[in-house]
Amino acid sequence: MLLTVIAGLALAGCGAETVSLERAARAAGAVDREGSYRMSLEVAIEHPELGRPMVTKGSGEFDTKHKRGHMVTDLGSLAAQAGAPPGVDFELEFLLDDFVMYEKVPEIVPASERDTSGGKPWVKIDLRRAARSSGIALDQFNEMANSAQSIPDQLRGLTGDLERIGTEEVRGVETTRYRGTVDLRKLTDMAPPEARSTMRRLNQKMIDDLGGPTYPIELWIDGDDLLRRERHVTTKSQPGVEGKFKATSTSEFFDYGTEIVIKPPPEEDVHDLTDETEGLGEP
Repeated sequence: MLLTVIAGLALAGCGAETVSLERAARAAGAVDREGSYRMSLEVAIEHPELGRPMVTKGSGEFDTKHKRGHMVTDLGSLAAQAGAPPGVDFELEFLLDDFVMYEKVPEIVPASERDTSGGKPWVKIDLRRAARSSGIALDQFNEMANSAQSIPDQLRGLTGDLERIGTEEVRGVETTRYRGTVDLRKLTDMAPPEARSTMRRLNQKMIDDLGGPTYPIELWIDGDDLLRRERHVTTKSQPGVEGKFKATSTSEFFDYGTEIVIKPPPEEDVHDLTDETEGLGEP
């Protein structure tokens, strides 16, 4: 998916108005009311050694009523920066069906090397049963799960007050811009009981990366209480590397209430990795 971008961008400015979390609660309820949405994603990665920012873009659609989602992210620019030949098609495609996560094996991986997938075009993990992958990037599954829950659950995971920054148009819609704080512990507590221990372990990895359980977030909410944009920024140091990596993730949300049909891939095209993983959940 993608890259896990889980920290916020501090905005310059003063005189921000503080408002209660009721605004976010209404926004979460508005998403529930609409039942579906589409989204776009842009992630920009910067580091002094890269020379120029690397940008990835993606798109997705989510049926919040049935907890289903579909997302595609183009990592071609990252592959090119890493030395891949020009024109390489490197997409990450994910499906969410409740707490079952599907990942399509990128076409760039030769069929002869698809040991993890059993030679099939898709792999899946049932996050209620297990969550630590054997041979695939669990972080991608984790991020897809967090993307699916970001609306409305991330809105419900806010803590403290919101700061009203100002107004701004997003895709031609007038919005109010806010800054707030998400508490990952609240997100864990909102998971279904049978999946809570798994989500606790997944979110704990994010807490470890952040150095704490909370992260700042920016929100753009319209007059109908619908979230239209959100933004996170993370910076991270790596041992032996001078300077810090900075990843800025911006998501926009639109087509609320549109009929969305999301179906898992045919079983004959899927290799189930669940039984090949060690559970992240507590015994």
